[in-house]
Amino acid sequence: MNRQQWDTILTIVFYTLVVLTLVAYYLWRHTYPLIFMIIGVVAIVLRVATYIARYKK
Repeated sequence: MNRQQWDTILTIVFYTLVVLTLVAYYLWRHTYPLIFMIIGVVAIVLRVATYIARYKK
């Protein structure tokens, strides 16, 4: 796989995690707030990794 394909895959996974974060927030924000926080942090880390991979020479 080339770099463009990896970038596309990581972007799709990021947006999927964002949607899951929003769903988890509205479903479990009062009972299990750690669930949506963990998913959100994973999404942010994945996005940072995508930027690093995209601009790495």
